[in-house]
Amino acid sequence: MRAGLRAWRAGGREGFALPLLLVLLLALTLLGVGTLLLARRELMASKAYLHAARSSLAARGALARGILAPPDLSGPRARDSVVSLGFAWIGDGLGLGGSLRWLGSELIFLQGEGRSRGWPGTRTQGAVAWSLDPVTRVASFGAGVEVDGDFRVSPGATVSSEDPGAIPEGWSPEECLGFGRVIDSIFSGTPLPLTGTPSPSDWPLWGSGSDLPALGLLSGEEILERAGESGASSPPTFGTSSTSGCPGSGDPILSGHRGDLDMSGGAFCGLLAVEGDLTVHGDALVQGLILVGGNLELRGAGRVEGLARVSGSLWVDESGIFRILGCPALRALSGIPALRKPILLPGGSGFPVH
Repeated sequence: MRAGLRAWRAGGREGFALPLLLVLLLALTLLGVGTLLLARRELMASKAYLHAARSSLAARGALARGILAPPDLSGPRARDSVVSLGFAWIGDGLGLGGSLRWLGSELIFLQGEGRSRGWPGTRTQGAVAWSLDPVTRVASFGAGVEVDGDFRVSPGATVSSEDPGAIPEGWSPEECLGFGRVIDSIFSGTPLPLTGTPSPSDWPLWGSGSDLPALGLLSGEEILERAGESGASSPPTFGTSSTSGCPGSGDPILSGHRGDLDMSGGAFCGLLAVEGDLTVHGDALVQGLILVGGNLELRGAGRVEGLARVSGSLWVDESGIFRILGCPALRALSGIPALRKPILLPGGSGFPVH
């Protein structure tokens, strides 16, 4: 009887070992499957994070492209109007796109969109920027010449502001037709004061490192840099009959000059920025908008037609003539695309600003 009991116990242990082994194998299988599922889930999460990071960088790149290579900004600037920046797939499966929304005549909200091929999501980044508006900038002038120093006119010289809508010398009436209504709305048919102090609102929010006056948030230093980028870091040679810019070529010129500039002849039309002193004499003619970091002097038969902003003094001597006109200044600012390139506002995005 005892022998039978021992045999039964041995058989029971052997019968229990097999189910235990099966349970152990099942547990190991479940653990392996769980580990595999967790690894796959982590892999998918890692891929999603990678796609999201790539899309964010692409959105940032689209935003930078909207700043560095913006679309044509010469059209109407109606509030809340939207300009598409387009969308394109670039190398490595990144997609860039975005839009530009006008918040006012000079304020822009830029939105960049980024995608990563194989991922359905989209990442966006936004920034607030400023872009020069010719009408707003001309309207900001409180006088024909904003001068921070002395103003002197000799008996034989002329400074005139009676008719800011008059046709410039050598221009046909048709060349100012597009600006007639704007000039009337800005000046309301009344002459501007001859001179006045620069408007504080027309100086940049950050130091520019230059005495050259600003145009809104476009600092003098930035204007000189953009002149260099446009291939006009110094004015052309002014001979007795040379002509540069409108109306001869039809396009105004952006010309920047570091140091003093002496102009003894020829004609120039556009935006002339001189960091030092500017002397216009002989039979030289300048039409458009002048920014001078030093003194501006007209003598001989030197002539200026347009508007000017001078950090130093203005002297009109001998037979010099300064005609305060709106059309040349508007044409200068309207016809130079480099001036409209947006500037990021401080704190308006995650990008560094100057």
